Amino acid sequence: MMKFTGERFLPDQTGGIELEHVHRYRCAAEVCANKDVLDIACGEGYGSALLADEAASVIGVDISPETIEHAARHHTAANLQFRQGSAQTIPLDDASVDVVVSFETIEHHDQHAQMMAEIRRVLRPDGVLIMSSPDRRVYSELTGFQNPWHVKELSRPEFESLIRGSFRNVAIYGQGVVYASALLAEEAARVASFRKTEAGIERGAGLVAPMYVIAVASDGALPVLCSGVFETSIDEAETVVRLKETLAETIAARDHGLVGLGEAPKALEAALAQVEAQKAELDALRQAAQANRLASKRLETEKQELENSLSRLGASVAQLNAAVHAYRSSLSWKITAPVRIAGRAARVARRLARGLRAMARSGSAPTFAPTQDLAPAPGGGFISTGADPQMTVAPHWSGLRPGWAVFTVDMDSDEASLNPTLYAFHGDDGAQVSSYTMPGYGKGREKRLIVLPPDVRSLRFDPTDRRDVRFRLNAVSVRNVGRLGLVREGYAALAPAQRAEVWRALLRGRLRLAKTLVRSGIVGKYDMGEYRAWVEAYDTLTPDDLARLRELGDALPNTPLISVVMPVYNTRPRYLRKALDSVIAQTYPHWELCIADDKSPNPEIRAVLEEYLRKDARIRVVFRETNGHISAASNSALEIVKGEFVALMDHDDAMPAHALYLIAAEINRHPDVDLIYTDEDKVDENDQRHDPHFKTDWNRELFYSQNFIAHLGVYRTSIVRAIGGFRVGFEGSQDYDFALRFLQHTDGSRIRHIPHVLYHWRIFPGVASFSTDNPDASVDTARRAMVEYFAAVEPTSQVVGIDQFPGWWRIKRQPPALLPRVSLVVPTRDRVDVLRAAVDGLMHATDYDNLEIIVVDNDSQEAETLDYFAQIQRDPRVKVLTIRAPFNFSALNNAAVEIASGSVIGFINNDIEIIHPDWLLEMVTQLAQPNVGAVGAKLYYANETIQHAGVVLGLYGVAAHPHRHFPRNTIGYFGRPMLVQNMSAVTAACMLVRKDVFEQIGGYDEVNLTVGYNDVDLCLKIREAGYDIVYTPFAELYHLESISRGANLSAAQIERDAHERAYMLARWPEVIAHDPFYSPNLTIAGENYALAFPPRAARPWKTAGEGAA
Repeated sequence: MMKFTGERFLPDQTGGIELEHVHRYRCAAEVCANKDVLDIACGEGYGSALLADEAASVIGVDISPETIEHAARHHTAANLQFRQGSAQTIPLDDASVDVVVSFETIEHHDQHAQMMAEIRRVLRPDGVLIMSSPDRRVYSELTGFQNPWHVKELSRPEFESLIRGSFRNVAIYGQGVVYASALLAEEAARVASFRKTEAGIERGAGLVAPMYVIAVASDGALPVLCSGVFETSIDEAETVVRLKETLAETIAARDHGLVGLGEAPKALEAALAQVEAQKAELDALRQAAQANRLASKRLETEKQELENSLSRLGASVAQLNAAVHAYRSSLSWKITAPVRIAGRAARVARRLARGLRAMARSGSAPTFAPTQDLAPAPGGGFISTGADPQMTVAPHWSGLRPGWAVFTVDMDSDEASLNPTLYAFHGDDGAQVSSYTMPGYGKGREKRLIVLPPDVRSLRFDPTDRRDVRFRLNAVSVRNVGRLGLVREGYAALAPAQRAEVWRALLRGRLRLAKTLVRSGIVGKYDMGEYRAWVEAYDTLTPDDLARLRELGDALPNTPLISVVMPVYNTRPRYLRKALDSVIAQTYPHWELCIADDKSPNPEIRAVLEEYLRKDARIRVVFRETNGHISAASNSALEIVKGEFVALMDHDDAMPAHALYLIAAEINRHPDVDLIYTDEDKVDENDQRHDPHFKTDWNRELFYSQNFIAHLGVYRTSIVRAIGGFRVGFEGSQDYDFALRFLQHTDGSRIRHIPHVLYHWRIFPGVASFSTDNPDASVDTARRAMVEYFAAVEPTSQVVGIDQFPGWWRIKRQPPALLPRVSLVVPTRDRVDVLRAAVDGLMHATDYDNLEIIVVDNDSQEAETLDYFAQIQRDPRVKVLTIRAPFNFSALNNAAVEIASGSVIGFINNDIEIIHPDWLLEMVTQLAQPNVGAVGAKLYYANETIQHAGVVLGLYGVAAHPHRHFPRNTIGYFGRPMLVQNMSAVTAACMLVRKDVFEQIGGYDEVNLTVGYNDVDLCLKIREAGYDIVYTPFAELYHLESISRGANLSAAQIERDAHERAYMLARWPEVIAHDPFYSPNLTIAGENYALAFPPRAARPWKTAGEGAA
């Protein structure tokens, strides 16, 4: 689908623009019955297709070659064609059509006389013109609205004069989208319209003040254009949808507060009275804004919805009164806190009132204002006068909440790439900043899904990062989107066929498939544009690249034969050819393609395969006599393999031309390798790439959680034969079962990852596989494969599914039979209120008996704190170690370890709060696994967003926390926050370390890292010693982040931080430059797993000047 620019109509648009366009074309189609028709400025082609339903022939003409190409691809009929051309030079012969249709065209240029002459030229004698144009007085002058695409608008008299100057007979019709009541006779009758104004009720023969004027003109008899109403539900209006989401959240919050509501009815009644008062205020504001067409229409619709909500809220008061009456007579009333709940209800109602005021204020207010390095450009728009142009941005009227939001930009410019960026300033003082870019953006309307941090204070928009850039900014906005909004956005982004697929899945009860399809819509809508720009800039091979890759392949000292194994069954011939062609196009020549056709019923499949057999001697095919499904077919192909390595490929997917070269080069660098896997993405029916999966290097724990090997997987043939290939009965998850059994014959040192997209997985509705057609069966076979694997390698472990995402797993291991003693080290200084909550949680809310707590007192001064130390030391599990010295986190913890009696050390911040009592048991169980040296937990801020889900090296120069400020239950980037996995580092705010390992590596660095990065350095030393670091999301705690230490803002502290950063970069340059558990194709300028512009993955076929690294 083409991009919606705000002007060109697209078939997936709803609301007023749909009513206007479709209504015009439907009425015109009746006049065009059995006639030859020209649709000038046909745009996307949707209107031409509607005309073709009735006409003998239709030719759509548009000036944009991109638009014509799109129209010809998406609207096909024997009587419909599209041509490129303009209204001033129509590419048709003289007297070649009976009807010319021209809707919303003439205002886009100023060569009106030439256009009318061209229309007369191509019309046959007595031919008919149907033309529409906005009335300048109603469209622009009364509203103050300026459409940036309109060059020369006409008033109604000017438009009539132009038409009557070219045709003898003219009839004028009016059209406009109105909020009205329709009363029409069922038989033909004259139509009168009435409109309420400040002066009273006006009456007109047609519409009183139509927005658009439509002329029907001819030198012959005039056909009658039908008059009537085009209906659709008011629920389709965007403002109504947004308001419904807000109201749904409001009602959910209200329902949540029913239990123990207490005095809430009184507060709610008062709030409702306030809302009623605001409704009256809104009525007055609506009348004052009558001149603004867009604002008045939006206010009218939203007022109606709010009145409905008032009725529903009023009706709920009676229910609440009854609930309160029953509750007041119960014992629970006396022991609960009704005031808090009442306050919540009052806040909900006040939020509605504020929303009413904000909506009224925002009806005509601009959403952006220039503040720096911007000047008005001649002719409209702006020009950047410096390299850092900035604008302030007003948020959506409902305000901003932390979590998912839609960032929308709509600009026009001749520049190829503007790189617009949004900045959100947040925190108590607004000093923290999060940035969101749209790499590769050029012009038009684009959206991006972002995650806003808590406490956003202000927004800034930088339209570009260069001087002397001229552009027009039509819109920039940020608005929150809830779960329902996400579903709506995803569904709206789907093609009609995909929407139908969603409904079929729902009707058949296949909720998982419906969810996957809607999610693909979200991914496509928000990520495809950014990824497409990334692909064009960094992952598109040029002819020079291909030539260089062939040279590199020829120069390899070892040229292993790679056998591409492809089971085939009844795939679409078009996509089968694409798959075969992608193998033939490989720059590395030492391959063979081993195909097994699983008795496809379509005879064309055999014909295609036989054609390719004759085309290339490296292709061999087994035609199976019986259908045995994918495992049996794959094994038939494996039987004819001669290569040293096997690459697995599906029958409708594709590989880029350099895939097998990079595989062969990796084998040359690591000749003992047994398994190689690569990054991958997806392609749709038109080969548009999307949804890339940029993977980590080998990550055993993450592989136990999900099959991230997937495509492209390349396996040593000798091991493939040793495990017997694929197992029949595991269809749908046969690759996962295959890889799990393969792992038992190798180890992590012989597994390699290539961080390039070397596989394009074709997926869209209608392309079927066993796993997409049978999702439940695929999950079941994956579970069986996992259970059998762990029965062999970890017999006591249990395989548990992840409810949020079927097909992902948690390996629930058994804790040690004899639980080790754990020494929990808690550094602190005063702030006894914070410390007490942490220690109480460790002592009384943690289900683990064999522990001790070592509170490290860094020279506390407050009497209350010292009294508390004396109190807790009466418990034999607690020690207090006092160190009177400047704060040195490393030294405090090292001193505590020296007196610790446990074989496991737990480093715990004093602002930690316990969520679940089994958190420590989960961490101890993970630490007890072979070769694990340290374990980290999942930590949340008090506002239920993520504070820590592991540490990624290289972020912001040294290291930071990925997914920070994402919602607590987010899936994140391919499930990373919610799955157990290996990582390079975890935070010492809650970390367990084996004491013997801690002592082996020398503990924390007290000299170079007194405050910052000491936990990262510790983890890197643990990994350097050969141990693994594990992050588990199943140990969850709150972390209030160093609140007893104060801000880190003094000049000395800034200097210290610079020293510590420099030390880390000098001590760990290679691993910081390439974290093995984070892709070089993802950004290091943020924590949200966004694409890297440019990527850091090496591209050996490029020279240094071309971006080889």
